Amino acid sequence: MSVVPELVGISKLTKKSLDQMSFFAEQAYAKKDHSMHYEDALIAITRESKLHVTIISDLAWCEIDDPSHSEKAVSIVYPKIQERA
Repeated sequence: MSVVPELVGISKLTKKSLDQMSFFAEQAYAKKDHSMHYEDALIAITRESKLHVTIISDLAWCEIDDPSHSEKAVSIVYPKIQERA
């Protein structure tokens, strides 16, 4: 089985990493690139710094950007959360 990682928005960063991400973002904004997301900056700093990533294979979560994601949250993810409660 192939692992497809997904950042779920929970990050613990060192001051150095945060400073590197801020610098990257400042450069992007100076170039009028306002489409950048924090994940872009996080990935960019890995060229200079190693990051530790914890993989939680059974994390019950999902992104909700559209009705199909919402349906997945209700029908698949929420029942998993209820099982663990």
